Amino acid sequence: NCNAIIETTSNTLIAGCKNTIIPNSVTSIGDEAFRYCSGLISITIPSSVTSIGDYAFKYCSSLESITIPKSLTDIGENAFPENTKIIRK
Repeated sequence: NCNAIIETTSNTLIAGCKNTIIPNSVTSIGDEAFRYCSGLISITIPSSVTSIGDYAFKYCSSLESITIPKSLTDIGENAFPENTKIIRK
């Protein structure tokens, strides 16, 4: 029943889970934030997010689709699993 752990001084989501809904206050998703998050099938990143860290979703084997905003300017190394459908809105 978790949502996420957010470092409020930098507005960085540092740990998420399969039920995470990213609030509009978040501006970045940290390195490995969703590390081995089983059960996460899809997620929408709000337009407030401008960066996604290295390996942020890489080990989410269930992740099928991710919707990223046009405001996203920095995507870290191996941020997403290879077979994930990425939708840019």
